[in-house]
Amino acid sequence: MSDAGGRADRSYLLDSSGAAAPPRDNGELVFAAPWESRAFGVALALHDAGRIEWEDFRQTLIAEIGLELLRVLAALAGAGGLRSGPGRRR
Repeated sequence: MSDAGGRADRSYLLDSSGAAAPPRDNGELVFAAPWESRAFGVALALHDAGRIEWEDFRQTLIAEIGLELLRVLAALAGAGGLRSGPGRRR
């Protein structure tokens, strides 16, 4: 979503409620590591410059995170790191 000037609508990008809301502390965005804030800033700048659509970026990021999770789980399973617990089928 964009405003009349074609820039990212910050109210959409930074939705303050719901599952997709970025983490905040006292109203300020917080990140677990410095690279996360830089990556977020780059994504906003690319969107503001008209180089990416925010929703396309968001969906691609979600997909990549999901793929990485699957790779990690597959590696753990292959290394014997995942084990069946009580009441679980193997």
